[in-house]
Amino acid sequence: MNGATHYGKLQYSHGGVGRSLADALARLGNNTRLISAVGNDKPGQNILRESPHIDTSLVRRLEGESTATYTAILDRSGECIFGVGDMDIHNQVSREYLASIEDKIKEASLMVLDGNIPEDTIDYALQLCCENNIPVLYEPTCLRKAVKPLSSKCLGKVVTYVSPNLNELISMANHLQGFKIKEDLSAMKDLKYLSDISVRLMETFGFDMILLTLGINGVLLTRKGLPSEPLPFKTKESFNINRVSSVHYATTPVKNVVSVSGAGDCLISAFMTGLLEEYTQEQCISIGIQAARSSCKIGPAIPDNLSTQNLDRNLPVQAVTIR
Repeated sequence: MNGATHYGKLQYSHGGVGRSLADALARLGNNTRLISAVGNDKPGQNILRESPHIDTSLVRRLEGESTATYTAILDRSGECIFGVGDMDIHNQVSREYLASIEDKIKEASLMVLDGNIPEDTIDYALQLCCENNIPVLYEPTCLRKAVKPLSSKCLGKVVTYVSPNLNELISMANHLQGFKIKEDLSAMKDLKYLSDISVRLMETFGFDMILLTLGINGVLLTRKGLPSEPLPFKTKESFNINRVSSVHYATTPVKNVVSVSGAGDCLISAFMTGLLEEYTQEQCISIGIQAARSSCKIGPAIPDNLSTQNLDRNLPVQAVTIR
């Protein structure tokens, strides 16, 4: 804080949670449309020009606005220490804008929402998906934004998945009435405790699946139905909250990590690709973990060579049933 210059390496790449998810989903063979907003500036022009595999026809191009930027400070292991974001343009992805492209949204087989857009927009998107039977994945983005959909009356009426990290899960759990998070940080390594939190969130807010990402500690998948059954998709009535399972999938450390910033986006995108292809639960997790590991080895969030051809859905994963 004394004004000194600190040694480091700078790297510029296209990011943003929604954009990265669209990038990864498209590279994995999905017909992907991105709804967002960029300024009519060089960063915005570069993003659109260098994303030919994504349908960007629904991205707003706005004069006098700055394309969103995020500067992440990483440590030597690739973990983010803190970040600085200029995200004001996301407010232009408004309820009114979604209403103007409602006919395009109705064509979707899945909607992915990130927490950067306004809460009112998220509520309206959930309403549209509920009316048109479109499953929704909500990616919280950060702990402050994790709670944005929790007040929506439509949340429990549409098949909904949420993919928080540990901090985001705790942020959502703090909105449960009569539930107090343990202050003992060691409890955060208790998978049964984390499973209990996930189940309570599902019961309260109507989530059908919580994919909790735990970094080098793998993934905890809590869902309606048994691990051997098809993953929840489309019809709410097919899955009873009384039948809930929770499985921990471990992973091994990645050597020579460059950045972990896109690992979660790759994991979620590959997992949802498997879901759309009606893979088994274990196959979805397997390709998700493989995709995440490939992202850790590069600076940009999404590898250029990310594809289903490079992911083996039959590669076994280490699984432990929690409930």
